[in-house]
Amino acid sequence: MVDDGDVAVVEHVKDAGSARAAIPVLLVHSTGMCAANWDLLAAELGDSVVAYAVDLPGHGRSSAEMRTAEDGWRHLPTVVRELGLDRPLLVTHENSAFVSTVAALESPDSFRGLVSFGGAVLDSTEAAVEAIAFVNSAGFAEVMTERFRFGETGSTPAQASALVHQLNERAQADWVSVEFGDRLLPEITRSLTFAPDGSWLHRPTIETIQAMYTLAEDHPYLPGPHFYDSLRIPVWTVVLSGGFEQPSAEAVALVDDHPLMRLVRMNAGPWPQYETPEVLARLIETLALDPEADTPASVQAITR
Repeated sequence: MVDDGDVAVVEHVKDAGSARAAIPVLLVHSTGMCAANWDLLAAELGDSVVAYAVDLPGHGRSSAEMRTAEDGWRHLPTVVRELGLDRPLLVTHENSAFVSTVAALESPDSFRGLVSFGGAVLDSTEAAVEAIAFVNSAGFAEVMTERFRFGETGSTPAQASALVHQLNERAQADWVSVEFGDRLLPEITRSLTFAPDGSWLHRPTIETIQAMYTLAEDHPYLPGPHFYDSLRIPVWTVVLSGGFEQPSAEAVALVDDHPLMRLVRMNAGPWPQYETPEVLARLIETLALDPEADTPASVQAITR
């Protein structure tokens, strides 16, 4: 519970007895997705860990809204406290690396480590400013509305069912998700919220996405060369060979020089939680047990 509503959490507890002894893992989806993004991965996890997947504010079934970028990170330590989790491993995908890293910077005692699949190393202020400008452009809003139908509304459940069908068919034809079949269907369905009168909203809205990634140029958490200076927990960046983010030479050098940062490479497309969830599960289990491992080669063996 945050002060403007609830943050929805899906608890993937297979056995209550073993879960009490397992290491908790908190899963954070990327913008536009929801907690169901992690269902296939959670099914592959063994008994050594137990997964909890959140709906970010303004996404999925969370009633809390995303009004500013701060709403993207401040609820994560709250979820940890309210669920009584003992320093979970924070696992993120793509652009949720930013809000998750800020949560770790602000509340390092809440987490044992952070693993980012496909996220950027946040070392460039110039890249951050350009990204913020793009997210707030008319072109971005047009693409998100047309391609993903974010923010669409309707008045009847039949209209909502038609949208789910259309988006599922579109996903199966999209080059990014063409190999997923209908595995995106639970995520599309969870992203629809209904009012008592049957009207509905497809979340997130464009305004939610823009709020999540809009920072003033003097904001203390604007990415840049000193973004990780106060880092107190291990951060693993898993670079996906077919992902959208590829580290620059400067980013690799920053990671190499930082005592708490690690970089490994994985032969996967941008959505490994749908493509190879079993590989992600083994990697998460390994890092949950020892997030401070200083030998990336042993982790790299899992991702090849």
